[in-house]
Amino acid sequence: MRRRVGRNPRVRSLAKEIIMPVSRRFNSARQAVPSTHLLSNGRYTVMLTSAGSGYSACDGLAVTRWREDATCDAWGSYLFLRDTESGRVWSAGCQPTGVEPECYEVIFSEDRACFVRTEGSLSTRLEILVSPDDNLELRRLSITNSGAQSREIELTSYAEVVLAPMATDAAHPAFSNLFIQTDYLPEVHGLLAMRRPHGASDLPVWAAHIVVGGTQEQVEY
Repeated sequence: MRRRVGRNPRVRSLAKEIIMPVSRRFNSARQAVPSTHLLSNGRYTVMLTSAGSGYSACDGLAVTRWREDATCDAWGSYLFLRDTESGRVWSAGCQPTGVEPECYEVIFSEDRACFVRTEGSLSTRLEILVSPDDNLELRRLSITNSGAQSREIELTSYAEVVLAPMATDAAHPAFSNLFIQTDYLPEVHGLLAMRRPHGASDLPVWAAHIVVGGTQEQVEY
């Protein structure tokens, strides 16, 4: 007698729940309490809210500045877009500009976060991932123009670099800023940040921000 496996609807339903990756979707950033998402490889962590704010941390050190404020939710690493012809400015997520898009969708999956928004004929898709092997995060922005007219869009990335414990930075942010030193590396289109040692026993901490895409003349810091 042969037994056939997988014919039971209950078994198929359970198998689908186990195999299918879990994801959460939001169509608005206007929430009383922002929904959050964590991406981590065990050492490097990125926390994101449905509005596009959040922080990056590595081995107990805050890479970027963040404050727990559900009313504003305006701390994080951001990408700004500017139409060079009209001068209109908005962000890849809802924050920090707060510009309400025509269409907005946030997808929190196990391995990434995705922010999709539509502004007229332009649609943007921001994907954020954490490398499973290295202490780094990837942010990929795709822009689609569905209109008949060509558009020139200027992109600007922004973050407040900390490279210190979050509690220490929260206690004295102005003092913490005195130890951050930055330098531009034109050969890799990158910005290198270093936190200078505070004491004799401290070691310098480094972070890099690299842009992939564009030419040397198109990238400015």
